[in-house]
Amino acid sequence: ILQEFGADNAVSRSALDDECERELEQEEEQEQERELPGAESPAPRVDWDFTALVEGREEEAFFMAGASPAARIFAETEFADLFSAARAEDVFDGVWVTNDFRVTLERQRRSMSSFLGAPSFAGMAKYLRPVNAVLLIRGRAVCATDREAGRILGLMYGHGRIYHDAVSDGQHLLILETHVPNGVMAGAVVEDGETTTAMMPVNARGMPVGKAELQEALPPQVEAALQLFNGESTLPRAEARACVRELFQSRDDKQRTVLADMFRAVREMRGREREFERSHVDEIQRSFGVESTSWRVGDSIDERLKD
Repeated sequence: ILQEFGADNAVSRSALDDECERELEQEEEQEQERELPGAESPAPRVDWDFTALVEGREEEAFFMAGASPAARIFAETEFADLFSAARAEDVFDGVWVTNDFRVTLERQRRSMSSFLGAPSFAGMAKYLRPVNAVLLIRGRAVCATDREAGRILGLMYGHGRIYHDAVSDGQHLLILETHVPNGVMAGAVVEDGETTTAMMPVNARGMPVGKAELQEALPPQVEAALQLFNGESTLPRAEARACVRELFQSRDDKQRTVLADMFRAVREMRGREREFERSHVDEIQRSFGVESTSWRVGDSIDERLKD
């Protein structure tokens, strides 16, 4: 019976034989080469008349610093059409940036157009600076680099008090806010009654600024614009939330969608999209039945705005 089923034909096989077979098999390797972009050189830093700012000659200082409306930054990205359709200059009205804040790459500086100020290459969305320091000047919020903020702060402590004690009114509306935590103004009262833990803002005399003085220097509309510019979705100040609600209220359904798309593009540029869900901006958009869409470069804005 055993012979009938071939039991007499013994076959010896071990794990070693399997290993040898695998080694004899021809292995195919695939290599993928990826061409990486060349290294970018940072733009040179520009020194301007910081003293003029501390002494109250802010228009002169603005000119020297090359300050410009913040919305122009987005005109230099591949999302320019979207921001133009969403009227970014109105949304971010009151928010300005210094030249050093705006220009980050040497190639960007060299390719600036004297008319539009747009670089000749894409990808600028990857080089947007976060908002870490803000100058509050007569109703305007000017985003500055950390280096600029450090220079101004030093002048405030070393020179501001001497200058402002000598003038008649002793008042100056310059306030420097540094280490902005998620865009919330330091010292501002949030809903639970607690203040933020960031460094307190200081005025031109180098003195701490109270909540009332800070809120007077920073109108709700500018505060909301500053936070949206930084890609934030949580707005602790009720007046700032009302300003965002008004932005949606003043537009029709299609324009509201484009506005939501613009806010989403800013969040993605800033790497803050995951902060959106269940935030104040999310709640405001849902109250109008608006959801941001997957707008991508090359999409037609005109098609979206058609009736």
